[in-house]
Amino acid sequence: MIRNFLGKLALVTASVSVAFTGLAPAGAQANTPSTSSAQAGAAGYSYVQPRKAPCGGFDGYVEWGGSGTVADPAWVELQGQHWSVCDGYTAYIYLESSIGGDSYYVGLVDPEESIPLNWGTTKTGSIYDNLYVVVCVQPPVGRFVCGEPAYA
Repeated sequence: MIRNFLGKLALVTASVSVAFTGLAPAGAQANTPSTSSAQAGAAGYSYVQPRKAPCGGFDGYVEWGGSGTVADPAWVELQGQHWSVCDGYTAYIYLESSIGGDSYYVGLVDPEESIPLNWGTTKTGSIYDNLYVVVCVQPPVGRFVCGEPAYA
């Protein structure tokens, strides 16, 4: 949430800076970037509910922003509740991107538990885009299986 506020503050600052560029004397160089952070990278906020029926899931928000530069790294956060309701089944949560190939193991919850989740990461060189969350479960005996992705 704080990142969202700081991102909006940076956007307002860039907008004000661009608005005053026209006030420079003729021939003077404007000291503003060629693109604002809003043009360089999109920010977003989405509620998702991925499941691996009937045993595990996540109910929460994915939030992302930043332009991917050193000065303004791209960032992504997950906040919500991660749960497993089946005896013996551990539930895992992953955040992935269909563009750029980002894949992150976010965490796990033990059988028959529910835990609050607050996770985030940053990167430079590119932005986060086309994000989705996947929940997978591992039974006491059997194979690791994943549910359908929930796109942010």
